[in-house]
Amino acid sequence: MAVERRAHLAIVLSGGWHHIGTTRMHADRRQGVVDENCHLHGLGNLYVVGLPCNRTAGSANTTLTVMALSPRLSDHLQTKLALKGATQALGRGAATRVAIL
Repeated sequence: MAVERRAHLAIVLSGGWHHIGTTRMHADRRQGVVDENCHLHGLGNLYVVGLPCNRTAGSANTTLTVMALSPRLSDHLQTKLALKGATQALGRGAATRVAIL
């Protein structure tokens, strides 16, 4: 058993493996950990971007997916911060009517 386990670990720990799917992306909180904007379901300002958001591994280099998700999250956060700043400038009543997701 120990020999089989060592052989398996040698295969798993060799190059070419990525941690994928640990913070699965899905709009439904029952099926995923983060939404389409990499925001953790149910947690205020916590975002996760990277390979853990992928549901499965593709056949190509996974770095390109991270390179696409990162600026997308950046754009989302810039929009969110701009919206938050605009509502705060309008006063407390306006801010309570705006949902920032």
